[in-house]
Amino acid sequence: MNRIKKPANDTKRRPKFDGHRHRDLNSGYRKNYGFKGKYGLSSNLNPKKNSFHKQRESRKDSDESEIDSDSDSDSSSEPEEQRITVETKKKKNKHSPVISSAKRPVSVVREIPGLLDNTRYSKKASNNDNLFGDIRFNPVYGKPNFERIRNDYKFLDDYRKDEIKNLQSVLKNKKLLHKLSENEVNEYKLDLQQLRSKQDSVRNRDLEIQIRDEFREKVRNNIKPKLKSTNYYLKKSDQKKLMQIKKFESMNKTQKDRLLERKRKRKLGQEYRKLEFLN
Repeated sequence: MNRIKKPANDTKRRPKFDGHRHRDLNSGYRKNYGFKGKYGLSSNLNPKKNSFHKQRESRKDSDESEIDSDSDSDSSSEPEEQRITVETKKKKNKHSPVISSAKRPVSVVREIPGLLDNTRYSKKASNNDNLFGDIRFNPVYGKPNFERIRNDYKFLDDYRKDEIKNLQSVLKNKKLLHKLSENEVNEYKLDLQQLRSKQDSVRNRDLEIQIRDEFREKVRNNIKPKLKSTNYYLKKSDQKKLMQIKKFESMNKTQKDRLLERKRKRKLGQEYRKLEFLN
């Protein structure tokens, strides 16, 4: 066997192998990996024809085919997912209402028919008028039943009476008034005035209901039994007259005198205006 001469420019260092392990060229490391030793490369040592390399290449091909199939499946699944999302977003019918998220703020507050002008949702309402209205008295939920509300909240009259007594006792106590400032005293007086006016308005409303019920009972007792099922209503003018009579009867002597003085002054003022107009 002739030795192969090394070329002069071959400066690469080749790995050293133990002679005892790699005696045969067709066995071991050289056979599997096609190592080109100093004895040259045989046909059995060619990596392309080697069984190990064939197995390795077949594995690579199988892996690449699996990756290609996965990529194809992903590409095919992506448009299906996109189609599903698009179909869900689309409206079922062109006449159906538009679906919008509740998280986004509304750009324009639309006027709802049925709401009054004094509600906070209407454009005509001012900035400070009825910003926080009571739902029980909202016209959207129907007309409120004041009689039922009055019966439910009748216990507030006792609280109102106690508050009026406390305020009156504070304003009568001179020692306390010296300690308080003018603003605080004025606030107490204003609170007392508001509570009294509220009490009077509640009494007047109760009196209206009482007069109306009494009138209905009288009419039903006087008419024939066949017509008892029909309802009878008072005119507002007659209702006011009956209210004035009831109020006058329930007043004290001092209250009656004050009322008569007011009416007398009012009549005098009206007469003077007429005389000025004639002159």
